[in-house]
Amino acid sequence: IANGLATVVRDENGQAIGYQSAVLDITGRKRTEEALRQSEARYRALFDLANDGIFLLSGDGDLLSVNEAFARMHGYSMNEMQPMNLKDLDTPESSQLAPARIRRLLAGEPMTFEVEHYHKDGHVFPLEVSASKISLGGQSVVQGFHRDITERKRAEAEKEKLQAQLTQSQKMES
Repeated sequence: IANGLATVVRDENGQAIGYQSAVLDITGRKRTEEALRQSEARYRALFDLANDGIFLLSGDGDLLSVNEAFARMHGYSMNEMQPMNLKDLDTPESSQLAPARIRRLLAGEPMTFEVEHYHKDGHVFPLEVSASKISLGGQSVVQGFHRDITERKRAEAEKEKLQAQLTQSQKMES
């Protein structure tokens, strides 16, 4: 692939007597541009089609970007999520811990922890969060993954209940 520039050479009477041209081979640049387009398409597919909620968060807690799964698990549309801050989703207990967690993450400490968020309809649900710092346009931001762990929490509670019943039954037999 070439990109060229040609200029007509004229004599003192203005008559065309030839031309000068320069050709620049842009094959490498075109290949790089195509590789970048393909890389962006792969990233977009991973981000958009993931089952887990994915988010990018500023140091102030502003949601810079979320995927469809994140919006859906909170009951919002993608457009409704645009102006939101983490404070809009966190329960008071989770909100209290958020600033220190964000500072630690932006200092480079990857973290996994549990939080509780409000759904649009008002109910509270538990999430497991795995997050770390990334650089985006020269700015450090938090990239995280949310997984709704409601069913896991229900199973753990049921297990504890059954364990307590078993322990109580064993005490009564003794």
